[in-house]
Amino acid sequence: MLKSLSLRHFALVDQLELDFPKGLHILSGDTGAGKSLIFDAIHLLAGQKSDAIWVREGAPKADIQCEFLLQPERADDLALLERLKYYELEDDENPYSMRLRRVIHSDGRSKAQINGVPVKASILKELTAECFLFHDQHESTELLKADVQMRWLDLYADNATRLDKYKADYDHWHALVKEQNDLIARQRDVAQRKDYLAYQLEEMDGLNLEPEYLQQLEAQVKSQDHAAKWREQGESLLQILSGDNDGIRYLRQWVHQIQSDRNPHPSCTAAASLVETALVHLDEAEGEISGVNDFDFDEETMQMAQETLSKVFDMSRKHQVPVEELHEFKQSIEDELESLDSDTSRLEMLEAEVERAREAVMKSGLVLSKARAKAAPSLATMLVKALVPLGMLETQWIIEVNQQEAPKPSGLDDVRFLLSPNKGHKPQPLGKIASGGELSRISLVLHAYGRGDVSTSRSQIYCFDEVDVGVSGQVAAAIGALLQELSKESQVFCISHAPQVAAQPGTHWRAAKKLMKGQVTTSWAQLDQDGRQEEIARMLGNSTQTEMALAKKLLTNPV
Repeated sequence: MLKSLSLRHFALVDQLELDFPKGLHILSGDTGAGKSLIFDAIHLLAGQKSDAIWVREGAPKADIQCEFLLQPERADDLALLERLKYYELEDDENPYSMRLRRVIHSDGRSKAQINGVPVKASILKELTAECFLFHDQHESTELLKADVQMRWLDLYADNATRLDKYKADYDHWHALVKEQNDLIARQRDVAQRKDYLAYQLEEMDGLNLEPEYLQQLEAQVKSQDHAAKWREQGESLLQILSGDNDGIRYLRQWVHQIQSDRNPHPSCTAAASLVETALVHLDEAEGEISGVNDFDFDEETMQMAQETLSKVFDMSRKHQVPVEELHEFKQSIEDELESLDSDTSRLEMLEAEVERAREAVMKSGLVLSKARAKAAPSLATMLVKALVPLGMLETQWIIEVNQQEAPKPSGLDDVRFLLSPNKGHKPQPLGKIASGGELSRISLVLHAYGRGDVSTSRSQIYCFDEVDVGVSGQVAAAIGALLQELSKESQVFCISHAPQVAAQPGTHWRAAKKLMKGQVTTSWAQLDQDGRQEEIARMLGNSTQTEMALAKKLLTNPV
């Protein structure tokens, strides 16, 4: 329920605060007074694209706000509360309240808020999609569309559960068909692709491409590459230090001679000590270098390692894949080959799955189709009866439900509303035969009586414009009665041009324009009983005694 609306510097409105009770709200006023501004503001709060034209002349920005009271026992309101929670927009202090705000700047920029949190206009539009139903000339012409006619038939037949079942079956079947078509398309290139992948895999066959193994091979090649040089260096030193070396042998003899002499020269003694120490170090060097000769050099192993690495590097260049990623590359080829093999098996399985899914679609589609066919005559009868008070006295209706062979997202059927405004004429599609006024009245009847049992499920706010244009007398009174019927379960706002509609029980608002600071300004007033009588008399023509008396009579008995 719309609890309140606040407008500031919005078009012709300088400042306005309105509180709305439940039920029917009649909006009337002078021509050009801005009666539709409230609907314009609601459109913007529902996410409509903004424009700088809505900012009052001379003001920096327009500020539009409203508050909803949500009833969790109604399915639509409960779903809306869940969406607010999903977007983290709930009001913890007022959990059943939703406050909307739209600020439009004079340069065209706009900002939106939900419960004080900034949001995109698209979020605003999403969350308010089921809050309002705007009934105007455009909405009436929507009735000419086949899918809209089908939706009305489904609403009247209470087909929501059947539609959900059909849609689930259809979506499942459609997904399987898409998968099947994709696999069939892939099969055309599978053979060629498999040959190519098998060739790539064959090149790598027998090669260990594990990064750790390749690192070991590289280390092995490097060590083997130096082995010959190391052995040659060791052998050269051993030849110098071996016992066959005359120089070393003479040095040992000389040291022994000096050490044996009882009275050697001190210099010779010192020199002998140094030479002896040097000989010790040379012996140690000989022992150290002997390990070089023990190095295991395997020329065949080195050659095999070099050949393996050469193949790996060639493969890396060919496939433009780093050496350390070749193992993963090979695995990806194996996985793709496996998936291509499984595609064939999956395609064979899919054929049976698609057939079973299609049978399920046809089964639930037939259930839906039977429900539509059963409800169609009843809906046609309802339209005939409900349109009589609206001046369409002898209409004939046929609602065709033509079953098709191919499943569609909406079911197996094509639905058409056929109308004959007069007896003796064959019913024709609405687009060929119904006038704009007739479409408007048909649409109003559908909203009032064609929605099934929605009293506990929907919380929509109806906004009617032009619904009573061009009608008067009993037809206008009947339109008012229909609006009154709708307002028993939903809030209804109606811009009224007919006194018979304005006289319906409810809340009556009057728009008036005045000059303020050189600018035309719209103001709104909630009328009491006397004010309503005077306004209805004005709508009748003049506020003379005759019109006043008739206005009083209408208020007492609006039908």
